[in-house]
Amino acid sequence: MALTEWYLERNSTSDALRILENAITVNPDNPIFHNLKGFVFQKKGDNQNAIASFQQVVTLTPDDLQAYIHIATCYYNIGVGIDENARMLTNISQVRQERERSAHAYALAIEWLDKVYARNNLSRDYLQKLYQLYRLLRVTERANSIEQRLR
Repeated sequence: MALTEWYLERNSTSDALRILENAITVNPDNPIFHNLKGFVFQKKGDNQNAIASFQQVVTLTPDDLQAYIHIATCYYNIGVGIDENARMLTNISQVRQERERSAHAYALAIEWLDKVYARNNLSRDYLQKLYQLYRLLRVTERANSIEQRLR
């Protein structure tokens, strides 16, 4: 883990991924390695592979709610990226298709957030993260509900 962080501090994500792949080969059931791999992919802007890594964390440790939030964040980032690219398009049909793709990414983000929201006895930290993401995703009803719980 220290070597991975060392590579990341030097912006050498490919070396960090290589180290993590070796660690996962030796110990495939260690969620920490999959989690770090997800972060490295996020740092690279590769949200799809980050999602796959975080989903592996969920498979190995279903109660790791932070992994669910990381997945939701990746889907949100995908939607934002699609929206930004759609602003450059001039063809109405292409813009419509891109908006549908971003709406799908946002819906997946909400789906993963809802899995955390459904849990009982969430810590204040989780509630704040949910609140922020629901607000960004314009899920006002959930955001307002969490705001009430935070008071």
